[in-house]
Amino acid sequence: MTNRSTSIGRMSSRVGIQAMASLQDVAAQPPQLRPPSHCYLENSLEQLPPLHQLIPNPAMTWPFELDTFQKQAIRCLERKQSVIVAAPTSAGKTVVAEYACSMCRRRRTRAIYTSPLKALSNQKFRDFRQIFGDDVGIITGDTKVATKSTILIMTTEILLNTVYTNNGTMNDLDVVIMDEHTKAAKLIKLTEELSAPDIPLGRHCGDLVGHMGLVHRNVRRVWAIENIREDAKTTRAELLTEQKARVNVLKELGFLHKTPSPSGCLTRKGIAACEIHQMGVCVTEIVLGGSFTHLPPVDVAALLSCFVCESGMQAIHDPPIPDHLKKAVEDMTEKVNQLEQLHANFGAYMSTDDVKMRTDLVGATYAWACDGAFSVIVDRTGVPAGHLLQAFKRLCELLSQICSACHRIGDDILASCMKAARDTIHRGLLCTPSLYVVHHNQ
Repeated sequence: MTNRSTSIGRMSSRVGIQAMASLQDVAAQPPQLRPPSHCYLENSLEQLPPLHQLIPNPAMTWPFELDTFQKQAIRCLERKQSVIVAAPTSAGKTVVAEYACSMCRRRRTRAIYTSPLKALSNQKFRDFRQIFGDDVGIITGDTKVATKSTILIMTTEILLNTVYTNNGTMNDLDVVIMDEHTKAAKLIKLTEELSAPDIPLGRHCGDLVGHMGLVHRNVRRVWAIENIREDAKTTRAELLTEQKARVNVLKELGFLHKTPSPSGCLTRKGIAACEIHQMGVCVTEIVLGGSFTHLPPVDVAALLSCFVCESGMQAIHDPPIPDHLKKAVEDMTEKVNQLEQLHANFGAYMSTDDVKMRTDLVGATYAWACDGAFSVIVDRTGVPAGHLLQAFKRLCELLSQICSACHRIGDDILASCMKAARDTIHRGLLCTPSLYVVHHNQ
């Protein structure tokens, strides 16, 4: 858990899960005298009294005596310090997280618990519901439950997307708990996005990597650094040119205001595109064109499958594209070609990831949306079942993002259309936790 005064960002205190290492002379000082800008290692042999004596009026108690590392971590939280807890499996790291959540409930602020895997998030959601009741919500790629709760469970990727979009989830945020979190680069991004200038302690440990670097020194050659600087200058010039070209394209398409506006640089289309994580410009341009509003949900799902077919997937010719969708597919292809030409006219590079559109899955998606049997569709396509399932899951995620985008711009009709399209896909095997089913002989 990391504190508002440290490098992960805006909160008063956060949990990242055990102990920060630093210099021996810093670690040897009493906790109250240690510089807040340094990391230090707690003494695991320290003798501490029971929790109710160590912390007057604790936010949470347990029917058993806590271990030393748990008391030390809780003490750090009460001092509004950051703490990383590293302990063997089943040693009791979750106790620290539970205490941090209880602190937030007492303060009437919000706590976010992140884990790298969706399965771990679902498990923690069930566990915390048993402890804290209905005041626990969850946000994953395909699940949103009680998103206004005091305690919010989410995957690491969802947390980062929340930081990038700044959609209000960060309001009243007090604690972030990072379970099994090892990607330091993402911590730094979280630091940049959640810096809080109104908290003076935020300057104490603004650079997580820099302070951890105190325990490991690298000596670099001067000439190598100079070469890096020269390369960086060249790259920066190229990127600035590319940035200007892309901005001009976005203005031409209506995603950015051509003249300064009191409401900001983003237009209605631009706000919608921010909700879509891949091919946002291309998908928004096609979906907001007005041709999807009156289509049946099965047709919407089939057409949008063009944007989730991986480039490495083999060509699929069966099931074919339904006859009544061929004209819509041609119109979408023409729109994508126009976008590519517009980028070329402005000198903006457009990667295949920005406009990749394959129609191979249209027929298979249409069959699945019309309640077709999954085994039959797999046999007809010749694609491994796992690949087909992943494509359908990506389509569900895309439809959810488009639905969220429509809600943000106030288009409830189109949002309802996208939700209905997602419901036609999210069924059967897509709703099961695993493809491996064990049959028990009674």
